[in-house]
Amino acid sequence: MMKRIYSLIIAWILSLSFLTGCVVPPIPDIDVSGLESNVPTTTPLSNELVNGYYSTVLPVVSSSTRGLMYSFIGNNTSRLGNRFDIEELESSLARASTSVFDPNDYYLQEGQYLDLDLIRNLLSQEGSGESEELDMGLNPPLGTTIQIGNTTLESTENNPINYLAYLIEQNFITLDEEGERILEGVSIGLALNPYYSVIDENTGITQDLVMDERAIITEGEASADRLIETLRIQEGLESVPIMIGLYVLESDSASVPGRLVSKTWVEQDSNRIDSWESVNEQHVLLNNRSAATELSELDADILNSFNEFRNTLEEFYPNYCGVIGRAHFVDNSLYSLDISINTQFYGLAEKISFHQVVAELMDEFSPDYNITVTVSSSGEDYGVIQRLANEEVMVQIEGYYSTALPVVSSPTRGLMYSYIANSRLNLGNQFDIEEFEYSLMRASTRIFDPNEFYFQEGQYLERELVQHLLRREGSPAPNAPDIGLNPPLGTTHQIQNTEIESTEDNPITYLAYLTEQNYVTVDEEGEQVLEGVSIGLALNPHYELTDVGYSQNLVMDEQAIIAEGEAIAERLIENLRSQEGLESVPIMIGLYILESNHAYVPGRLVSQTLVGQGSDEIGNWESVVEQHFLLSEGINPQISELDPDIMDEFNYFRNTLENYFPHIYGIIGRAHMVNSNLYDLHITIDTEFYGLAEKMSVHQIVGEIITEFSSNYNVTVEIRSSGEIIGIIERPANEDAVVRRIGW
Repeated sequence: MMKRIYSLIIAWILSLSFLTGCVVPPIPDIDVSGLESNVPTTTPLSNELVNGYYSTVLPVVSSSTRGLMYSFIGNNTSRLGNRFDIEELESSLARASTSVFDPNDYYLQEGQYLDLDLIRNLLSQEGSGESEELDMGLNPPLGTTIQIGNTTLESTENNPINYLAYLIEQNFITLDEEGERILEGVSIGLALNPYYSVIDENTGITQDLVMDERAIITEGEASADRLIETLRIQEGLESVPIMIGLYVLESDSASVPGRLVSKTWVEQDSNRIDSWESVNEQHVLLNNRSAATELSELDADILNSFNEFRNTLEEFYPNYCGVIGRAHFVDNSLYSLDISINTQFYGLAEKISFHQVVAELMDEFSPDYNITVTVSSSGEDYGVIQRLANEEVMVQIEGYYSTALPVVSSPTRGLMYSYIANSRLNLGNQFDIEEFEYSLMRASTRIFDPNEFYFQEGQYLERELVQHLLRREGSPAPNAPDIGLNPPLGTTHQIQNTEIESTEDNPITYLAYLTEQNYVTVDEEGEQVLEGVSIGLALNPHYELTDVGYSQNLVMDEQAIIAEGEAIAERLIENLRSQEGLESVPIMIGLYILESNHAYVPGRLVSQTLVGQGSDEIGNWESVVEQHFLLSEGINPQISELDPDIMDEFNYFRNTLENYFPHIYGIIGRAHMVNSNLYDLHITIDTEFYGLAEKMSVHQIVGEIITEFSSNYNVTVEIRSSGEIIGIIERPANEDAVVRRIGW
């Protein structure tokens, strides 16, 4: 059932999608042999990994207007509030630029020639300048009246008419023999606003108006005629060729972006626009009632395919929240399909099976276009499944097991999350929430062969039973059996040379939670047959001793908490064997030690045991040797002892990125060791990106650097901007790096 599987853990699973592009001539690799801090020098980057149309050059030179566009968001007079427009304006301009500035010959650079004051002046109203020299506003002067439908609208201070909402500049450069940058051409994008509002003076009701597309394009062409004169008097732009693109914005509330509608080419040394060429791109929201009409002349089959995809998911997963499809057409042919799925996951089998089903369903679409499916849960991206045109589906899941359909939810679905709020249980570490289930599944592969068994949510421990097991011995719920596995009240425990009594206000809770996983086969009639069970015990070694005006954090010795876990397992097996369906199947039990709530790494599975078929005796405990380390500035002596090269490689990575990109304000690495060998390295980069060239260059250099890392382990780099994930670069062990992007 599963397609190509990669090992990848990001929050849980994550990736990003890319458009295909051209490849520049061979680029010299970055030399990482010295592993010392890099001094920013002019370095060309390859776009072979990024597939982002153009390569970029390091160091990235930020535009003086960096971030200016975001200051216009929420400004009702500019109408620059659609989040899809923010990215598409730059991306569509770069796409159109490939027709005049060949990606094989030019590098992309942030605009350097239109400064902050000039942009603001150009976006102002004509006649609003303090002097004739500064009066270069491209928007209609105050007092201008326009006709939109049957309504006459006047431009006033409180409600100005702004045809031009924003403009962006992109530079295309080459490098001379000394590595100096030479400007070869410029692209300018004009974002045109067709949306206006008028308030009825009598009723106070606001009426939204939309200009005819041909009318707003005409206004954009007139603005471009005046703009070219201003461009030609800017130092450095006197004689370079200039492409100008007109982009019509969508409404702020739309679920699709606007589009580039036309472009023109101004020859070197010319200051005259001769003609305009239409750009035929459209974005269609497949959920709209009008989608069938919009698609009738484009691709009527895509709506049927999308509806079948959505209906099948509804059939298998009734708990899903919503499926949204966005189709991008270029020259009347479907170029890409983006599907966003918002659902609610509570179990590992749910997550794995959902992504596997989506991957299977994607094969039902025509192979002629790119498809990207983004899956999110509770506001977090969980996975991106991509299928490029005429290629196989790639699904980033470290799944080990296939799942059998239909997926049957566990009776304890969502129960663990109800325990998170209890700080005494220490279940608040976001990394533990995922790793607890994940590590239990990894350990299960040693007993239940993934080639022979399917993975399923636990079905045999009822919700009330788990709640009873997590209670304290001697304190059952009313009319419930006394089967609690945690120490009774009044018992005393030695933790860090401190004697602690378990009380109502400060109970000792060794067992924070337990989880069940089932391993099944499917018989000839298609019925699922239980073949084995794994039980994970989440052990809490962290305690807070509170006295009047005093608080002390204590951590149990690891061997002590393991001993308590083994004792709990001995008592638990009796209850398991009394459950219908579990009387004789083999049962694997794993002990997982939680990390503190505020840690930046998860805890770990420390040991496992197998209770044989029909037996109620626990066999020998086998150690599970896994460790998670946080990598930050400097040297981590623990991991340096296990793998002396990893800190050198990580420090080089961090120093290089910080030198080239001063806006990066956080780089954190997490190393996962298995049997004392580095299994995977996960790096998170936090920054603020405002330009397309910035985003592309960071992804390009990260891809090049991690390619030079040791090939014996998996590397995943997660790039965030303003808190949102915009890119993933992955280098599986002994494989090539894969770079993907999200939302740009």
